[in-house]
Amino acid sequence: MVERSIPVGRRTINAVDPRGQGAVIRTRRRARPRLDAVTTYVALIEVHLDLRHAQSLKEKRNTVSSLKAQIRQRFVAAVAETEAHDDRRRATLLCALVGGPEVRERVAELERFVEARCPDGCRFVRDLRSLADIRA
Repeated sequence: MVERSIPVGRRTINAVDPRGQGAVIRTRRRARPRLDAVTTYVALIEVHLDLRHAQSLKEKRNTVSSLKAQIRQRFVAAVAETEAHDDRRRATLLCALVGGPEVRERVAELERFVEARCPDGCRFVRDLRSLADIRA
């Protein structure tokens, strides 16, 4: 019985030739890592924005839509305006982030990012749940 490595694309397959004649009879599969060992988290961040500087609803919508686009692009987050659609002085956004244990760091970074872009002030309400908590 002869064992040899055969390059296939980016991987190498260990092949076993029981006759030793160069023909590949069967291949061994590598064990795949278990995906359920990684804990998945869902973070919901409610962002309450104070927009005292906005003189009209049009200016408010421009500011909010710009901030939503920046959050989506930078953090790959789902973002929606949920409250105070007709009040030009305030806005409430709901952001959702999904990932592993690094989600907490991404949430903190998102909060710093929003604080730097909102000179009139903002406050945050965050909720972090694991996938197991959601299913239970």
